[in-house]
Amino acid sequence: MKRVVIIVAMFCVVAPLAVAPLAAVPEPSADEVQANRRRLEQLRKHQPEALEKLRAEAKEFFALPKERRQRIVEMHRELHKQGPAARARLYRVLDRYVDWLEDLDKLDKAAWKKVAETTDKQKRLELLRQLREQEWTRDQPKATRDQLAQLEGDARTALIAKEKAGERRRRFDWLVARTFWAELEAEVKGRRTLPTRSTELPTSVQNYVRDYLMKMFLSQDEKDELAKFEGQWPQYPMKLVELADRHPPALPGPLGPKRFAELPARVYSSKEFLGMGAAKLLKKEPLSAWVGRTLRIKEGAWPDFGVELARFASQRGHMFEHEFLAYKLDCLSPPMQDFVKKQLKPALDGKESLRLVEAYGKWPDYPQTIHDLARDHHLRPPWFTLPAPKGENWENYRLPRLTGLSP
Repeated sequence: MKRVVIIVAMFCVVAPLAVAPLAAVPEPSADEVQANRRRLEQLRKHQPEALEKLRAEAKEFFALPKERRQRIVEMHRELHKQGPAARARLYRVLDRYVDWLEDLDKLDKAAWKKVAETTDKQKRLELLRQLREQEWTRDQPKATRDQLAQLEGDARTALIAKEKAGERRRRFDWLVARTFWAELEAEVKGRRTLPTRSTELPTSVQNYVRDYLMKMFLSQDEKDELAKFEGQWPQYPMKLVELADRHPPALPGPLGPKRFAELPARVYSSKEFLGMGAAKLLKKEPLSAWVGRTLRIKEGAWPDFGVELARFASQRGHMFEHEFLAYKLDCLSPPMQDFVKKQLKPALDGKESLRLVEAYGKWPDYPQTIHDLARDHHLRPPWFTLPAPKGENWENYRLPRLTGLSP
């Protein structure tokens, strides 16, 4: 299944390499054809073995019935409508399912045949659950197997759930120990504190969480999610990273500031933004009120307020911190600038390059175009989501969540 999805991505829209008529699948756009041809040319030059493997697997795909091919193409396209994290998770599910089916084919051909011949989705899911439960039971200690043999119905289900929860906890603990060994050693020796709440984070991260995530981007439900994990490590930083990843400041998320009073003061209080003589004109009133009235930037709606704010900033050559309202390349962090220059731009055709040029200087057009083009080319932009002070590796906190081992 997973192999065929990849085949579709690389082969079914490239006419010169097709090994069967393509009437069975929806017609690709010209942009899709060009993008896939460029990727295949890169494989031909640098990975000929991988190209030959794809050719062989393409024959497997085109040997499938017409309806099956259409469903696979549709699944592939639906997968690539998902965000990077969701898409990666679904591909891992496909990986595990393919590996499990191959093992089942070797160990129990009768069971494999039954799975293959069951076309009803609900019946197949129930069959898979039964087979997985049988496999899990066989792997348990004798005492557990004996106990399960004496139980039926809800009592058996409850014991299985309890044992599986214990397994997940143990696997999670081992993963945490392996991933954070250096950090755990440093805490034991008194060299650092592992964060369990915002006040234990490095100062730069505290400021960002307070002024950006909590003040502008997170919904109340998301704030409540984070609050549930206060006092717990590594659950609290894991949830913080997850929420921050949902709200890159460069992109127009569902929530955002609607007026100056909702912005961190340092976003608009610089001389570069206000103008050199602005400080002399300030009266005894909140700076946010003075700025809103004096600059004549319309307040009250998001993302409209962000559009106006970014336009004003671009006129004065001002760039906000943390990629907030990024309207040109220089507004992006160094990793994102490298990504655009070294990964994204070389992958674009003339029409796509023109889209990026036309979006330059405008928010949210510029970052959204980067995001969309990266998705089309299966690239993952390293958007800024949290400050990374020395000694802090946020990627570690993504590992447990992405491997599905979070308790």
